[in-house]
Amino acid sequence: MMTWPLSIALFCAFRWNLLLTVESMLVGSLLGYLLARMMNSYIKAFHALGTVVNRCFCYLPSYVLLIVFPNIFPQKIMLLGWPLRFSPMSIAMIALSIPVIGLSSRLWAKTGTKKMKYQHYIFYRQYFIVILMASVTSSVIGVPEILATANTYVASVARQSAFFPVYGFVCGCFMTTAILIRVFFRLCVERVSHK
Repeated sequence: MMTWPLSIALFCAFRWNLLLTVESMLVGSLLGYLLARMMNSYIKAFHALGTVVNRCFCYLPSYVLLIVFPNIFPQKIMLLGWPLRFSPMSIAMIALSIPVIGLSSRLWAKTGTKKMKYQHYIFYRQYFIVILMASVTSSVIGVPEILATANTYVASVARQSAFFPVYGFVCGCFMTTAILIRVFFRLCVERVSHK
């Protein structure tokens, strides 16, 4: 049975999913734009390098990156004599932003017509939802997101009756967010199309 404190705990955990998704989309889009500039460069070496990096980033699965990154990515580096530490959240953000870099660089490289700009919104809307769903895999490296919180609760109460309400609530959070994202992007498209 769902209780009010459990609902609040799951909502608080879901904010990590949302924050991770927004950060990954922003960082991935910015770096994707820079990679697209490289892909569209008139300098052949930049163009070739940008195309190779784009192809690599497009086909790397984020779940594999979440498992591999903590093992190859340093937890701490020294920068000008100061230790710079990477939390599981920052490692997960980097891993989830790599596929976004691949997608956004392809979109930015092909920008031109009004139809392409409209397709940007559609692709970003869909990819935002995909990255939001992929963010549940970040619990593998220690991010306290909603699915990890739900798993911990269900395992601690050890009652079969807790399974459906808790995971139903988790599904409801994702479905409601996906609907709100669709509405938000539709409003953005309408606003841009009227200009």
